[in-house]
Amino acid sequence: MASVNDSGMSLLEQAEELLRAGKRQAALPLLAEYLQGHPNSARCWWLLSLAVTDLRQQIDCMERVLVIDPNYTPARTRLEKLERMLEPRPPTVPPFMPEPGFSREDFETDPFEIDAEPAAPSSTFLAEEEEEEEAEPVYRWDSSTPWSSAYLDEEPQSQPPPAQPAEPPSQPRPTTQPAPRRATQKTPAWFLPVMGGLLLVCLMVACIGGVLVWRSFQPVTAATPQSPLSVPTRTLEPTWTPPPTITPRPTFTPIPGLTPSSALPIGTQQGNQEGLLVGNLAPDFTLWDVDGRKVSLSSYHGQPVVLFFWATWCPYCRAQIESLKGLHDTYKDAGLIILAVDVDENVDTGRAFRAKHEIKFPILDDWALTAFSLYKGRVVPVTYFIDQGGRINHFAVGQMDISSLNLQARAILNLLPTAVP
Repeated sequence: MASVNDSGMSLLEQAEELLRAGKRQAALPLLAEYLQGHPNSARCWWLLSLAVTDLRQQIDCMERVLVIDPNYTPARTRLEKLERMLEPRPPTVPPFMPEPGFSREDFETDPFEIDAEPAAPSSTFLAEEEEEEEAEPVYRWDSSTPWSSAYLDEEPQSQPPPAQPAEPPSQPRPTTQPAPRRATQKTPAWFLPVMGGLLLVCLMVACIGGVLVWRSFQPVTAATPQSPLSVPTRTLEPTWTPPPTITPRPTFTPIPGLTPSSALPIGTQQGNQEGLLVGNLAPDFTLWDVDGRKVSLSSYHGQPVVLFFWATWCPYCRAQIESLKGLHDTYKDAGLIILAVDVDENVDTGRAFRAKHEIKFPILDDWALTAFSLYKGRVVPVTYFIDQGGRINHFAVGQMDISSLNLQARAILNLLPTAVP
């Protein structure tokens, strides 16, 4: 079969020329003949949709193009536009079907392939009566795509409905007025929440009423009187808790080789004799400091003195040394003297400790326990507060905090306020 005419143009090209000239009816037999040999030509189906005038047949042609080439966007756009124009399909009009003889394998070929083999002419798609070529609308062609999509510029016209037979003039045509459309009332937004709240209240009232009704049907049981019982007298429980007897945490360290059982004397005594009671004159002693100078306690007569017995290996002593440093910086201008007696250690140890901790008050070396034995010391630290008259104003065994040190230092400096008479 020959698909090329004498001028060398194929059937598809001839149909395109006729569509450009607006001659749809003349292009229909050429497209039908071409589809006999090329049933899967998307281009031919597109041109066939431009040649037919029935809107449903045009939609079927566009669906056939999308089956062959699902990614062709112009066909999908035109299909959506035609479907919006389509009225509900009448049941009497059969759908437009392609020529029988097509199979699934025919759609697997190239949709843009145009074979040169001719096809037998067919009049399958000539369903409508041929109209005058001059009456066809002018078709605007755009050759920028494989097949033109310029048809989208004009909306295809569906076939006009068949003319109704004229009624005899003797019978007037009844006029039927359309029924008025009933306006739909929109439910207000507050309706559903209000109804839900009312249902919830009704449910709660029903539950409470059911419980009350159930309780009204329960038998009433009278309480049997109980015989009087003799209640024993009870003593009230105490409303306080006695403090537990806890051994206080030790704040001192015993000197190796000395028994800590012999404690310092407790009490006060006034007089001019030396002793270790509060009010006694502090026993005098003479020691060498870590710088090699000779120091006596009596040389500071007339000045308040804080006498501190300690050792570098005692943790409580090291903690109190830091508090004494602050005490010295606070009251050195007021005349307070601090003497730190290093017990049971050589002079080099005391000198190294003073340099490391930047101690500014004198450190006396008592490696032979001379002064420590005179004051009957057994543990460290021990602190004596001696007033300007050389008398013991206060002493403490164990570590003292900065608050206690400050209070006793102000006492021997006469900085405490006195009662107004």
